[in-house]
Amino acid sequence: MVVERHLIDGDVTIFNRQPSLHRMSMMVHEVRVMEGKTFRFNLAVCTPYNADFDGDEMNLHVIQSEEARAEAKILMRVQEHILSPRYGGSVIGGIHDHITGAFLLTHGDRIIPKHQALQVLGTISWTGELPKLVKDDDGVPGYIGRELLNLLIPSGISLRFKSRSKEDVVVVDGEILSGTIDKNGIGAEDGHLLDAVVQTHGPTRGAKFINDMTRFTIAICSTLGFTTGIDDEDLPKEARAKIAELNVSAKTQVAVELGKFGKGGKGQLLNLVMACDKCNTHAYDSHEVVYDATAAEWSEGEASGPKMVFGPDISSKPQPSQVYREKPEKCPNSDCEYNQGSKTKAKSVKFVEHASHGKTQKFTYESRPGRTPLETLEENIMKILDSARSQSGEVAKDFLVGDNAAVMMAVSGARGSMENLSMMAGSIGQTRVRGQRLERGYQDRVLPHFRRMAKGAQEKGFVTSSFKRGLEPTEFFMLSISGRESLVDTAVRTSKSGYMQRRLINAMDDLKVHSDGPHSVRNTADRIIQFSYGEDKIDPTRSVKGSAVNIQMVLDNALGGDK
Repeated sequence: MVVERHLIDGDVTIFNRQPSLHRMSMMVHEVRVMEGKTFRFNLAVCTPYNADFDGDEMNLHVIQSEEARAEAKILMRVQEHILSPRYGGSVIGGIHDHITGAFLLTHGDRIIPKHQALQVLGTISWTGELPKLVKDDDGVPGYIGRELLNLLIPSGISLRFKSRSKEDVVVVDGEILSGTIDKNGIGAEDGHLLDAVVQTHGPTRGAKFINDMTRFTIAICSTLGFTTGIDDEDLPKEARAKIAELNVSAKTQVAVELGKFGKGGKGQLLNLVMACDKCNTHAYDSHEVVYDATAAEWSEGEASGPKMVFGPDISSKPQPSQVYREKPEKCPNSDCEYNQGSKTKAKSVKFVEHASHGKTQKFTYESRPGRTPLETLEENIMKILDSARSQSGEVAKDFLVGDNAAVMMAVSGARGSMENLSMMAGSIGQTRVRGQRLERGYQDRVLPHFRRMAKGAQEKGFVTSSFKRGLEPTEFFMLSISGRESLVDTAVRTSKSGYMQRRLINAMDDLKVHSDGPHSVRNTADRIIQFSYGEDKIDPTRSVKGSAVNIQMVLDNALGGDK
């Protein structure tokens, strides 16, 4: 083997990561020779390669002839592939810290102190004019973050879009007038602003914007300070108590549902009808009562002891370990003595047991159309448990404040979601296998820790713990079951889609767009497969999300926009 010369800075090479699923899996990069034996490349190009830095291996093809170098440089350079041929949007763009930095700059009217702003601008070697100096609440001079980001955006860009938090973002002639820039602004695959820069000014200016924006936003995170830790998932005591109450309430509702179902859809419950002790108005039935695990006894004026027996094995003997809390605080009768006077003086209603004390209420479980009673029961149970899970998530969201780093990442689209956070901080909820509650395991039960034939929430995989608090052994095992399913599903889906792609490629490898008037698609036998390419003759990479013309941009340029 003869080595003509070694690689030098500026050489063009083809970089590839397998599996090569689309044309952006193989792009031309310019070489910069550095110390070490690892490949390094710009973070903005991770998305098309689907690459991360946890041990990924990639291939480097060094081009030999001048003709091949010229062809590769013109057709395959990274900046020529910013817009995806699949949907016409940017597939190369901001990820993770880039999005976080843009969010920190533009959320609210944040003022960056002058010394920090100049330090950050130094990372992109900024030499132009600076925005107008303003002072923050402490009198420290600085620049509005949104105006600093405006320095990077070329003129002639006018657009409107909604951020992930449903704010209206308005950009006029390259200046962000309002709104927060997040994943919907500069993110890979979602960035409206990024799309507009490339479509208006071309790939070279688009590449410069991505370079400046990524360096600038990472410098913002470093300079202002941004970090996350396990304490970002801390919830106060009242929030944890509320979530525990919701989970126990859901378990109780499931037990009531199972009691109504009974055996084969013919259930019964020991029902007590509670009435107001002043006007004898029927207030509620005992199976509407919410279970309170924290209560040791009934408060003053309420009957003590259990109110009903759950489950298919109905007996008249009450279970002393179960304690229930009354639902309404006021009598349903507006004319009742309890409801008179001001709100502050109104007393909580006291209840007495109705004359039907001890009577068993019978139920015939109604099935939905096209469902058996058992399928309807499972659907109802899943609905109850999903509702509890979403309510727990809402409680967690209410208590996780907006300046929390983990919340900021979720809201901006940098990483994770509020659902992930609520599972870490609040409650995980029902585990699923094939969309259903857990069924298979030991004989007549999922795990040997439970009674045979038990169908309660806990016995079928309802996880009340959070990841931060830690899971019970049974919860951990049941969550692992659903985790195994997702692993298997991923492996199966990959092989199926790979084979399907291969068949499609082989079926269409002789198709070609001809240069006739309608741009027809034909095969090698000159048979017409499609009269017009894509039925609309539009190349997605030259389009605006599939449309040939951006009417709004044309109107803004003609009429002057909102400026």
